[in-house]
Amino acid sequence: GNQVVRIRGVKENVKIAQEKIEELITNNIRVEIKVEAKQAGMIIGKSGGNIQAIQVETGAVVKVVKDGDETKVKIMGCKENVQAAQVKVQKIIAGWITEEIKISADDAKSIVGRSGKSIKALEMETGTRLRID
Repeated sequence: GNQVVRIRGVKENVKIAQEKIEELITNNIRVEIKVEAKQAGMIIGKSGGNIQAIQVETGAVVKVVKDGDETKVKIMGCKENVQAAQVKVQKIIAGWITEEIKISADDAKSIVGRSGKSIKALEMETGTRLRID
């Protein structure tokens, strides 16, 4: 829905604020990128680190949203900032590959370790996500 911006101040300052808001609105664009759910985690990063870095470095607003069964990255801001953020998101997605290794049940136990400590340490050390099926 629509929202209202109330501007209060001296007449000249209100006029300036109004012009700046209109300038912001007309220069802003929005881009959506469909991603796999597992890629969303890479874009967000540990404790939101990657997505925060993208926002700080580019000045764009970046959000990862679940829309039905689709996961989307929404990027908003002025054209240059949105394009810069888009490039950073695409680099993260492009670098994502999946490899599979067949292992025995005993090997799976040693990889996971007591209470999952070994697998968590391996993920932290390598910057990857591991899943044993």
